[in-house]
Amino acid sequence: MGSPAVLRIIFGDESDSRKLTLDSGIPSAVEDLYLLVKTFFQHKEDFRLQYMDADFNEFVNLTSVSEIKNKSTLKVIYIPVFSPVEPCITLYTVDSSGELSNTSCSNPETPASSIDSSCRDDTPFTSTPESSLETQLSKLSSWPKVFLVPKFTYDEEFELQDKNREYETIGTYFNPGPKLKGVILDGLAQEMLKYTKYPKDYQCEEVAAALTRAHPCLGQLGSKTGFWGWKQSLKYKMQNYRTKLGRLGHPEIRVNSFKHKREGQGKAAANIKKARKAEVYYIPLHPKGETTESLENDERSLNRGP
Repeated sequence: MGSPAVLRIIFGDESDSRKLTLDSGIPSAVEDLYLLVKTFFQHKEDFRLQYMDADFNEFVNLTSVSEIKNKSTLKVIYIPVFSPVEPCITLYTVDSSGELSNTSCSNPETPASSIDSSCRDDTPFTSTPESSLETQLSKLSSWPKVFLVPKFTYDEEFELQDKNREYETIGTYFNPGPKLKGVILDGLAQEMLKYTKYPKDYQCEEVAAALTRAHPCLGQLGSKTGFWGWKQSLKYKMQNYRTKLGRLGHPEIRVNSFKHKREGQGKAAANIKKARKAEVYYIPLHPKGETTESLENDERSLNRGP
């Protein structure tokens, strides 16, 4: 564990500079310092770090942490993201003979007034929605390398930022009341549900650590890590959410529930083959308008063939 250090971080121009306190000292790698800056200031954009070089008196790309020391100044340089060009869609009208005819709808930038009337009014076409509610509920993302603490409501963020300033000034920790603590846990749990409904111990620990980095005033003096209580509260909160989802009939929760197992199969993994490496058991929600019976009928009709 190194000596505590303080760094000045500049975002954009000189008018936006912030202080980063490193209780464990400067990390041994640039990548670790990058992650600390990204998680502490809750930035989702990619960036690189520059330091003030003494030889040129200008900012230079940081390639080694040996170039900086306590009270050094770093600058965040955002890396622009180039979005791909949107595809051009060509629409065709179909006459009564079944033949295709060109229209002037090939350019999505063409004004509506210049498009042929047959392309606007009487030409049937189908569109595919970007995503349905069922798809959003059934699709899970992989666990992030850096967990970003979500933003809370304005008044709650204002109170937390005020307590953070008080912590930086006099070092006083903040013990939130039941209402604010519940809001914080709800926000963290909702963010965790995007990745998993059964978080592992280390995942709850990462989320609790990210919370205390984003809001240092929420640290806990009574624990060795400073966030043990938040970690345990997150476990209970996720368990309560799983219970609620199970009552609503969520298939992934129901399949692991004791209430839906036969007598003598009270274990959570009864009749479930252990997954091999790189395999994940996952039960998605049914597509909109489909049931288990209708999907089985479709499967039987496909197996029979033409």
